[in-house]
Amino acid sequence: DLVRSRGLGDVYKRQLYKGIDTRKNKPIWIKEYELTTISKGSLEEEANRIKREADALQDLNKSQNVQDFKDEDQIGTKLYIVLEYIDGLTLQEFLTSNSATHLQKLQIIYKLALTLKELEDESVIHRALNPKNIIITSDNKPILINFELCKLDFLPTLPPRGRRLLDSAYEAREVNANASSDISIAADIYSLGQIICEMLRGSLLFSNQKERMLVAKKDKNWHITLCNECNLPNIAANHLKSILSNDPSSRPTVDELTEYIKSWMGE
Repeated sequence: DLVRSRGLGDVYKRQLYKGIDTRKNKPIWIKEYELTTISKGSLEEEANRIKREADALQDLNKSQNVQDFKDEDQIGTKLYIVLEYIDGLTLQEFLTSNSATHLQKLQIIYKLALTLKELEDESVIHRALNPKNIIITSDNKPILINFELCKLDFLPTLPPRGRRLLDSAYEAREVNANASSDISIAADIYSLGQIICEMLRGSLLFSNQKERMLVAKKDKNWHITLCNECNLPNIAANHLKSILSNDPSSRPTVDELTEYIKSWMGE
């Protein structure tokens, strides 16, 4: 049995509640979706699109850095996804309320890169990687949450209303410009690059693709400036330029990304 308590949010026509699994007396999160027939297709088709989070999390159930999926149920026009409760701060809250050292931040970034490797191995692309969708636990472990906008090979693309929820500040250019089939883990690598800037620089150097083009036009050495402002070794300048490339084919692989970050930590 699930006991629903206070509401925590409202995204993509859903409510997020903190609840209790009375079998184990442990807290859980419950996402409640109100299915509609506004979009083409049946309620069943809409439910299947929303269930992409459950499908992705079940594929990633061995990961220590991804929220666990517990259960799902549909009652009439309401769909419920039951998830692991994670005690911690979103990365956004963590950065404004915590005095983490530079090394601790780099360690968090490295763990996020390793998590992207786990996603890649399961053919999952988060697509909405940003500081609100990462929870930092008390022992500085990052946990990815909110996979409801993720890309899975066997599910149809997101409807337009879903794409509008993506945060353009962290969104790779190709996510909305290309067909879903053309989007790869490189999109998440770009998003992590923006997160790296926010964590190490204290703010983004650019918050959308137009600003990025203006920055690059104004300062040909923007990546060197960014490297210095992030307090990283000189070698990281070209790494950042690659990670934040507008061209997904110019970005590093996940394995290359992890090697970059290890070099930043002097390993």
